[in-house]
Amino acid sequence: MTPDTTTAWIVLRCSGANTLKLANSLRAEGFDAWTPVETLKRREGPSRSRRKEVLPVMPSYIFARAHHLFALLSMSKDETNPTSGFSVFRHHDRIPLIADGDLDPLRVAERKRTPFDKVAKFTKGEMVKLLEGGFAGLQGVVELTRGQYTLVTFPGFPMPIKISTLLLKSDVEQPMARAA
Repeated sequence: MTPDTTTAWIVLRCSGANTLKLANSLRAEGFDAWTPVETLKRREGPSRSRRKEVLPVMPSYIFARAHHLFALLSMSKDETNPTSGFSVFRHHDRIPLIADGDLDPLRVAERKRTPFDKVAKFTKGEMVKLLEGGFAGLQGVVELTRGQYTLVTFPGFPMPIKISTLLLKSDVEQPMARAA
């Protein structure tokens, strides 16, 4: 089944050193573009002061919404444009479309590499979706968030389940009736 072009993604390729710069400039120009990143804390200088450094998890790869395809194809060929240092990824002379859900493992990897103070906080009653494991895709309702863990009620389960907050994603797209 072909993914819906309004929610699907395409892959852009660029030099590894330009990954973050290109992703940021595409977003600044109004494109829905994303590359997974990690934040490292490094010590530098004789004072050993800490600084944060943001690095791409997958240098050279940027994901952009498929509905931008034609604009991105023309931009990639325009050598006068400073943002043109990329190409649209092709496989067997076709441009593959990636379903939004297929990027969930990358989102989980990015969240695991993000300092905990930057991880999304959920509120009571918010709809969430489990991103990985045997129950990946299961939707539930947040009962309580405390630190690294969140209590979630899933339909058919008699009590809330304690889940690592890193494994949850807000799921506002598909509302679900609360389990009684």
